[in-house]
Amino acid sequence: MKLLVVSLVVVLGFLLPARLHAAGDGFPQPESAVPCDEGNEPVFLSYGDHTTGCVISPAVDSDPFCFLGTAGDQVRIIILGRSDFFDPRLEIRDPTGVLIINTACTGNRRCCLNQNVTLEETGLYNLRVSDSGANETGSYTLQIEKIPPVAAPCLTYGSSVSDTISPQTDVDFIAFQGVAGTTIRATVLGRSDFFDPRLEILDPSGVIIEDRACTGNRRCSFSVEKNLVLDGTYFMFISDAGCNETGGYQINLECLFGSCPIPNPPLNVSLDLPLRTLSIAAMDTLLVGGRLVNGSMQPEYQVRTFVWIRMPDGAIVPRVPIGFQGVQVVPPGFDFSNPGRVVGTAGHCPLGQLGTYVFGVRLVDSETGVTLTGDLEAFTVVP
Repeated sequence: MKLLVVSLVVVLGFLLPARLHAAGDGFPQPESAVPCDEGNEPVFLSYGDHTTGCVISPAVDSDPFCFLGTAGDQVRIIILGRSDFFDPRLEIRDPTGVLIINTACTGNRRCCLNQNVTLEETGLYNLRVSDSGANETGSYTLQIEKIPPVAAPCLTYGSSVSDTISPQTDVDFIAFQGVAGTTIRATVLGRSDFFDPRLEILDPSGVIIEDRACTGNRRCSFSVEKNLVLDGTYFMFISDAGCNETGGYQINLECLFGSCPIPNPPLNVSLDLPLRTLSIAAMDTLLVGGRLVNGSMQPEYQVRTFVWIRMPDGAIVPRVPIGFQGVQVVPPGFDFSNPGRVVGTAGHCPLGQLGTYVFGVRLVDSETGVTLTGDLEAFTVVP
C-alpha cells in the first residue's frame, strides 16, 4: 500500500460576527397580590405589591394601608379607580404623623392616580384611600413600587425580552449597565390591542432621563435613543401609559456607539491547499501553505488543532497530528505567513484508494472545548 506524508501550515483568520446575548434572568417578573380585608385593617404592603378586592362603600368609607420605608427611598403609588365616577383620593402620613401627600384624580370615567414621593424619614408610613368627594362608591387597585426597585432582571445589549403588564397598575423594571459617552437605543412594542406601553429610563443618580409612550387602537411601537452621561446601573420602567389597560410587550436594547461590547471573534481556519494531481508514491508530500492571524483586541487564544482525512469511500482517518503538539497560544495581533512551506512530518495516512479525499482542520478552545472554527479542502489521487 502506498503512503503519503502530509505536512501543513494551519491558516487562521478572524471574523467579527455579532455576539448573541441571552436575556437576563428573572423574566417574566413575578407579581405580588395582597387582598383587602375590611376586618383586618390597616393592610400591610411591601414594595412591589398590588391590592385586590378593594372597595370604598359606603361613599364616606376610607381604607387604611401601611408600609415600611427608609429615608431616601423614592416611592411610586399608583391607584386605578375601577368604577365610573369614582374619584380615588390618596393621603400619606410619615412615621411622625405628618401629612406629606394629599391628592386625588377625577373623571367621568375611570381615573388613574400616579404619585411619586421621596421619603425623608425611616419607619412606618400610613396610606389612606377614599373618594375625594365622599359622594361615590367604587372599587380600585392600589400598587406600591420602590424606584429603583429592590431587585430587577438585567438586560444586555443586543437582547430582547417579552413580558406582560398585569394588573393595569403594574410596573416592570429592567436594569442595564451603562458607561458615560455611550449611545443606546431602546425599542418597545405593545403586543396587545389598546395597550399603550410607556417607557421611563432612570439614570444611576436616580433622575428620570426619558419618559415616552405610544398610543393607538391597535398595537403601537417606538424607539428611544439616549446619550449616557454617567457610569453605572440604569433602570427601564415599562407600564401602561394610562394605567388602565393590561397587555404584552417586547423591549430590545442596543448599543449604538461608545463603550459597546467588543465582539469576541472566533478563529477562522482557511487552508490554501494545492489543487493538483498527486501521484501515488511512497512518501509523497502534500504541501499546505497559509497564514495564521489573530486580529482580535481580546486576550490571547489558547487552541488545540485537530486534523483529519476523509477517504474516497467515506472512512475517516481522525486526529492526524500536525507539526505542533498540545496547546498553541495565539496572542492578539499575531500574524504569521508561511505559504507553501513544509513545516514537519504530519504522519502517515494510507492513500491507496483512487479518488477524491477531503482534508479537514478544526480549532478548539483548549479551556472550554468549544469548536472555534474549521475548514475543509478536497484533493484527488490519480494513478
